[in-house]
Amino acid sequence: MTRLDFRILGPLEIRTPSGTTLDLGARKQRAVLALLLLEPGRVVSLDRIVHGLWAGEVPSSATGTLQAYISQLRRVLEPDRPPRTPPAVLVTRDPGYLLAIDGDQVDSVRFSRGVEAARRHLGTGAFDEAERALTAALSEWRGAPLADFADEEFATAVATQFGELYDSAVEELVEVQLATGRNAAAVTAAQSLLDRHPFRERSWGQLMLALYREGRQADALAAFRRARTVLDEELGLPPGPELQALEMAILRHDPALGPGLPHVPAAVAPPPYDGPRRQPAAGAPSLVGRLGEEGLITDRVDQAGHGQGGVVLVVGEAGLGKTLLAEWAAATAGAKGLATAWSRCVEASATPAFWPWAQVLRALPETGHRQHLLDVLAGRGESPWRREDPDTALFHLHEAVAETLREAAAERPLLIVVDDLHVADASSLQLLAHLAPMLHRVPILLIATLRPEAPDADPALRETLALLANERGAERLRLGSFTAADIADYLAGAGGEPRSEVVLALLERTGGNPFYLKELLRLLASEHPGGWGSAQAVAETGVPESVRDVISRRVSRLPDETRTMLHTAAVIGRDVGLLLLEASTGRENEDVMSALEPAVVAGLLTEVPGSWDYRFAHAIVRDTVYGGLSRLQRARLHKRVGEAIESFDRPDDPDQLNLLVHHFTMAAPLGVADRAVRYARRAAELAMAQLAYDQAARYLESALGALDPTRPGAAADRCRLLVQLGVARRAAGDVAGTRVVLDEALTLATQLGDDELAVDAATLFGGVTLWAWRPYLVADERMVGILRDQLSRLDPADLHRRAVLQGTLAVELYHSPERPDGEAHAEEAVALAQ
Repeated sequence: MTRLDFRILGPLEIRTPSGTTLDLGARKQRAVLALLLLEPGRVVSLDRIVHGLWAGEVPSSATGTLQAYISQLRRVLEPDRPPRTPPAVLVTRDPGYLLAIDGDQVDSVRFSRGVEAARRHLGTGAFDEAERALTAALSEWRGAPLADFADEEFATAVATQFGELYDSAVEELVEVQLATGRNAAAVTAAQSLLDRHPFRERSWGQLMLALYREGRQADALAAFRRARTVLDEELGLPPGPELQALEMAILRHDPALGPGLPHVPAAVAPPPYDGPRRQPAAGAPSLVGRLGEEGLITDRVDQAGHGQGGVVLVVGEAGLGKTLLAEWAAATAGAKGLATAWSRCVEASATPAFWPWAQVLRALPETGHRQHLLDVLAGRGESPWRREDPDTALFHLHEAVAETLREAAAERPLLIVVDDLHVADASSLQLLAHLAPMLHRVPILLIATLRPEAPDADPALRETLALLANERGAERLRLGSFTAADIADYLAGAGGEPRSEVVLALLERTGGNPFYLKELLRLLASEHPGGWGSAQAVAETGVPESVRDVISRRVSRLPDETRTMLHTAAVIGRDVGLLLLEASTGRENEDVMSALEPAVVAGLLTEVPGSWDYRFAHAIVRDTVYGGLSRLQRARLHKRVGEAIESFDRPDDPDQLNLLVHHFTMAAPLGVADRAVRYARRAAELAMAQLAYDQAARYLESALGALDPTRPGAAADRCRLLVQLGVARRAAGDVAGTRVVLDEALTLATQLGDDELAVDAATLFGGVTLWAWRPYLVADERMVGILRDQLSRLDPADLHRRAVLQGTLAVELYHSPERPDGEAHAEEAVALAQ
C-alpha cells in the first residue's frame, strides 16, 4: 500500500512518495478529510463530521451527501483497491469513520512530537539534539493550519493551538541559541516573533538577555521599557515578576546572566531563582524544589476564582510528591476562598464505578438533587435514563453531574482534586472526558495526579488523556526530580548541614526522588552513628539501590507479629479499616493496634485522623509489602479478607460487593471460584444499572477468568456469562468485542444443544441499527445457518423471539447483495412485532 504524506500545517494536501499532490475534489469533500485528519487513527463520529461540514444548517440530505464524499475520498486514497474489497485507509467504525494511518504520516503529529522531544533535550542540557529536533519540526510548517478552511469553525481552534505551539517552538530555538552563544541570531529570532506577537513576555525576556550578552546593556533596558509600554497601553498590565527581576539583574550586571548560561523556560527546567520569591497563601507553606509548580498552580487557582477553570494534570513517577503538591494546592485554594473537594482513585477492581466522582459529590453542599444523583451513581433508586439507548442514557447522566458541579461553583468557586487518576475506572474517566470541555468556562479547577502512562496503560486512560491534550484550559505539569540545590534545601529544612559532598552522594544514590531521599535518610539515621551527615555512609555499598529495597529493609527489622499484620493490611489496600483487619486476622482490636504500633512509629503506616483506621504512608510502601508476598500467600490472605467482608453480611452494599469480587477473584484457585463468579455477576448487574457499561464488562471478564471449567454445568455457565458480556460490550460501544464473545457463545450453545442459549446469543445484536459491525458486502453464512435452524425449531406461538430472530437474520443478509431475501426477513420481523 502506498504510504501517503498528509499535511495540514498550511493548506490541506496529500502527497505520494514520488512527490505528486493528490486531487482531493470539492471543498466540502476536502473538509471531510480535514476533520478526520484532526484525529488520525481515531474514530470521528458521524454527528461531528456533519456539524463540521454544515454547522447550524444541516440539510436533510446530509448523510447521503457525506457517504458520497467518503466514497470519492476512498477512491483517491486507494485508487488500486480491487472492487468489493473493504477499504483499508478510510474505514467505517461505529459511530463514524476512521482514517487508519500512522501518526507520523501527518505533519501536525510530526511537528508536535518534534517540539516535545526538543523540550526533553533542553531539560537535560542536550542543546545539539534539541536544535536538530526543533529544526526538523519547524521545517514541517508551511503556514497557518488548514489555511484553506480559515473561515470554518472546526479549523479555528486547530489554527490557534498549533499557532501557539509554533511560537513556543521558536522560543525554544532561541533558548538553544542563547545557550550556545549565538546571541545575534537570538536577537533576530526573538524580535521577529515579537513583531507578530508583542505580548509574549518570555520573548521579551529572551530579547533582553540576548542584547545584554551582545554587550548592549542600554538596548536591553530599552527593550524592557518597550515591553512595559506595550503591556500597559494595550492590556493595562505591568510586566510580570520574572521580567522585572531580569531588568534588575541586568542593572546590577548579575554574573548569572553571563554567556553560555541558558535562560531555560520554566515549563522545561526552572533555573535557580535568587530574586524575590512568590509568597504562598497563608496555611500553605512552600514546598522544597517546587517553586515553579507552586507559581503555576497559584495562577490557575486565581483564574478559577475569577471564573476561568480548567484541568491541570500533575504527572510524575511514584515518590516525586504529586499528592503533596495537590494537598498544597487544596490548602492554597482554601485560603483564597475556594471550596475544595478531594477524591482518591483506588484500584478499579476494588471500587464501584464512578467512585472518585461520588467522593466529589459528597463533598458538595447537601441538596436533594445531589443525593438523588449519588443514588443513581450507586445504582440505587429510580433513574429516568435507564430505559433509554445506552449512549443517550450515559450522556444524560454525565450532563446531570456537570449541572450539579456548575450549580455548586456558581455559589462558590471550586477546586476538585482527583488523586491517582491512573487507576481510575473507565466510567470515571469517560465522565472526566465529558466534563473537561466546559471547565475553562466556569469557576472549577480540576487537579488530577497520575503516573506517566505506560505503553500498556488502560486504553480508557490513554483515550481520556489524548482528549484532554486538546482541550482549552487543560495542561500537564510534569514533576521533575530534586536537583542538588533542592536536596540541600531539604537537608537544611530537616535541621542538617547540607555539605556539598553529602548532597552529591545523596543525589547520585536517589536520583533526586524525594520519597526515596526521605526514606534513605531515615534508614541511614538508624543504621549509622554519623547518620546522613557522613558522605561515606551515603556512598557505602550496603545502602539499598532502590526505594523498595529501603522499605524492605525497614520492614524486615519490625517484630514478626507486626510484619504478619502488615501483610494482611497490604492485601486489604492502601486504606486499612481496623474492623476489617480485626475480622481478617481473628484478633481483638487492642491486639491489632498493639501489633501495628511499631509500623506507625517507623513511618510505614499513618493513623487516619478522627477514626481508628490506618493508611499506608505512601503507595510505594503498600506495593513493596504486597510485592514481598508469594503468590500462595497473597491468595490465602485475599481469601481470608474476602471471608471477613462476607461476615459483615452486606453483600448488596456496592462498596462491599466490589471488594468481594476483588478478593475472591484473587483467591479463586483456593476453592472460592464459585463465589468470585457469583459476586462478579452481581457487580456487573449493578454496574449496568449505574450505566457503567465498561465496568460491567470487566466484572464479567473476571468472572469468566475465575470460572472453574471442571465443575458440572461449567460450559452452560460460561455461555450465559458470554451472553451477558456481549450485552455489556454492546452497550459500551465495543462492537468488535461483542462479535468475538457472540461467536464463542454460539459455538458453546450449539454444542450443548441449548436452543434458548443459542437464541440469546444469536440475537445479541437484535434491536440495534444496521450500522456496519462487519466488513461491508460480507455475510456470515454460519450465523445465517444458525438463525434459520433456530427459526425452524422455534414454537410458532413465540412471536417475540421469532420477530427478534427474523430481524437479526435481516441484519445479517443486509450486508450481502447476493442474498435478496434480507428485505423479506425484515418485513416479517416488523409484521410480527406489530
